[in-house]
Amino acid sequence: MESALRQEIGALQAQISTLEDGVRERDAQIAQLSQAATEAATLREQIATLQAEAAKASRLQAVMRFPDLLSLTVTEEVTVVEGDAEHTEERTRNPVLTFLDNTTLEGDELIAALQDLAKATGRPSAPQAPAGDATAGAVPSPAAPATPASEIDAARQEAMRWHQDAIDGRHGPNGEDPREMEEKAWAHFRDLQRKQAQAA
Repeated sequence: MESALRQEIGALQAQISTLEDGVRERDAQIAQLSQAATEAATLREQIATLQAEAAKASRLQAVMRFPDLLSLTVTEEVTVVEGDAEHTEERTRNPVLTFLDNTTLEGDELIAALQDLAKATGRPSAPQAPAGDATAGAVPSPAAPATPASEIDAARQEAMRWHQDAIDGRHGPNGEDPREMEEKAWAHFRDLQRKQAQAA
């Protein structure tokens, strides 16, 4: 009788051990699935970020086909709160870049909107072909511009960087106001464009 009980207890212990092994295996599977779900969520966020950055780059490339719009500026008064005090400041911005930051238009729809904006602002110049396009019938000017195209492009990129800093609320490395620096950068860009046009 005692021997039979020991055998029964041993069999039950073996079953318990098997069940515990199964529980541990399922716990490991759940942990793996949880980790996979976390990694998938991270990948989805990264993909969404990359898609947003690609769309923004595409919109910036589109507006570069309308150089006159890049030099468009408006001045507005804003109320600045510092502690308990308030004061009004004048800030200059490029409304076209603000439009790009808020629009979801892409491709031909964006080009059409930029064309309408150019007409509405009295700058209905024909859109320029994107960099690298081989435009049939285009004849390069025999005279070299006084200002290298790379310098003009660098000035435009600097203005766009300051514009993005202003949107993100970042100041310059030496505490520069991004709005003021953006205005100066666009003024420099327009000056380089004017010099190039005079040399043509």
